[in-house]
Amino acid sequence: MTHDRQAWQCGYDAGIAGVPMTNCPYAARTLAAASWYCGFIEGHAKHHRQEYADIPGVSNAPDPRPDDRQ
Repeated sequence: MTHDRQAWQCGYDAGIAGVPMTNCPYAARTLAAASWYCGFIEGHAKHHRQEYADIPGVSNAPDPRPDDRQ
């Protein structure tokens, strides 16, 4: 699927800013709306990674596998 770059960036920026997903400015079932939601998901994930990175002692690294623990 190809994306509308401008709509994707708008969604990404909204996701990082913590804007609610229901605020998509594009008409439903359009390429622009799909692109916005894809960008939003990426931005929202980054927003939450940044929140955890700001907490002292919290690592963004995945938990070790059970067989890797000592």
